[in-house]
Amino acid sequence: MLRASLILIQTGCASRRSPPVDSVAILTSTYRVAVYDAGVDAFRAKRYGLARRYWERAIELGDQDACSNLGYLLYYGFGGPPDLAAAFSHAVAAKRLANAAGAADAAVARDADALISKLRPRLSPAVEDSARSRGERWARLDPAP
Repeated sequence: MLRASLILIQTGCASRRSPPVDSVAILTSTYRVAVYDAGVDAFRAKRYGLARRYWERAIELGDQDACSNLGYLLYYGFGGPPDLAAAFSHAVAAKRLANAAGAADAAVARDADALISKLRPRLSPAVEDSARSRGERWARLDPAP
């Protein structure tokens, strides 16, 4: 279905008017899920650098699962050197996005909380504050300065 939708977009619709907003939202959501799933496939194939890139793109599209997964990749250093501050930022963003989504994403919020708990003792207060602010901006709850 995704390929058919992308072909339709590339070749143009039969009608000359723009698709309704709901159609655009559905296509964006479908693309977000496809990018996230490509990251999962890359992770399972142990191509961690590629998984990072896919999940970074999925995060740009608002995917909280990708935030959580990328946080763990950064924490453990899969696909590059460990980056605890960035891992903390991604965990904060995942938690905020999951809480905004409600009960459907409670597992993501729990995973993000677990990562935050692991990271908090390893970060200085200044680094933690900076990373938290960055994560909140990523979650689009705190507008960028």
